[in-house]
Amino acid sequence: MASATSPTPFPHPDAESTVLVVDLLTATKLVPGDRLAAAASHVPVPGGLCDALLDAGVGSREGKVRLLASRFHLGWVDLAETGVDDAAARLYPLDVLERYTALPFGFDDSGGVLHVAVADPGDLYALDALRLALPNRIEFFVVDRDDILREIRLLARRGRRP
Repeated sequence: MASATSPTPFPHPDAESTVLVVDLLTATKLVPGDRLAAAASHVPVPGGLCDALLDAGVGSREGKVRLLASRFHLGWVDLAETGVDDAAARLYPLDVLERYTALPFGFDDSGGVLHVAVADPGDLYALDALRLALPNRIEFFVVDRDDILREIRLLARRGRRP
């Protein structure tokens, strides 16, 4: 049952689990009540409770990326640390990268597996479209949406065309 600080019902698919998370955070006092109430009042937002909490100043983008990676059994990377291999980035047109918020950023050590950063590993349509567009084997990694979009803008500014 939802607590007094959580607005119900939540009109999105994960409504029940969102209420449970809000109740847990309220009971454990892991998140200050005022911040939790502010975040919960903004659900649904794109990204759900997690993004609402981030917008309220609770948690970190890296924490969200790690959580998504764990949930989908994927790795995660920080593009600022790993960098973006130009040959990998050229494999898809920019409009495809923007549409799916994805970015090829490198290859495995053998050069046979393409590493692709994705912001939403739950978007199976996007993952399948990216897989089907190339003959390469692909390994997906979770990366913060803003980091991917920043790198795509940099590619566009440099006039990168496949």
